Amino acid sequence: MKRGQARRVWGRRGRGAAIALLFVLLCSAAVGAQEEQPGLVNGSFEEGFTIRGASEVEVAIGWEVAYLEGDHPWCRSPCHRPEFKPEQQTQYVTDGQYAQRWFSTFSRQFGVIWQRVPVVAGEWYRFSCDGYVISEPPGGHALMVGIQPWGADVFGRQMVWGRELQERDTWRRVEVVAQAWGDAIVVAVGTNNAWATRNNTAYVDSCQIERVEWGGGTCPECPECPECPGDSTGLDYGRLREIVREELAERMPVRWPR
Repeated sequence: MKRGQARRVWGRRGRGAAIALLFVLLCSAAVGAQEEQPGLVNGSFEEGFTIRGASEVEVAIGWEVAYLEGDHPWCRSPCHRPEFKPEQQTQYVTDGQYAQRWFSTFSRQFGVIWQRVPVVAGEWYRFSCDGYVISEPPGGHALMVGIQPWGADVFGRQMVWGRELQERDTWRRVEVVAQAWGDAIVVAVGTNNAWATRNNTAYVDSCQIERVEWGGGTCPECPECPECPGDSTGLDYGRLREIVREELAERMPVRWPR
């Protein structure tokens, strides 16, 4: 092979190797970007359901269940456990074959499905789901999604609930944005009805969580929690809770704890 031909062959091979290396680097960067996103388990509700203690409580794998019972500041009258069931291949499923359903009959309830998600402390996250609410006759039934910035109790004072869905008989996307103050947050979907009417049912499907760019936040008071990461200012969580309470008070007469 002549010297000129060798240079030309090496040049083609060199360019091919450079392109291959660039492709590997781009793929690695893409994988890294994907790994930065938090992992929600079974947000599509397609991975099966299991019974939790009673046959009336059948919840999607990856999710936990919580509810209030008896007298509680968030209940105007005694709360009762709702029934949790899978919903399959009906108009109440937005994606795939399954959704999560829970309901109450002639009783007040505050039922929640939730899970703890590993995150990066100090970052902001958006949690969203498709929601559908039925209330017959109208009983002030509302659905909302929330984030616990410390990864603690869904009924605790630090829970940040988003704007509630009260529009009945239609699918709507509901979401909440909050800052993580630990290495895990709790995301939750909750429903609460103001009056014990005949049928108060909620359906949830296609839940997602993603990291978002947002402003700084003022670390909320939480004596039992670890120290807040960093030193940031901006969102006043105390005022945020007051705004949520004020909005809910106009729509639903619930006595919120203070």
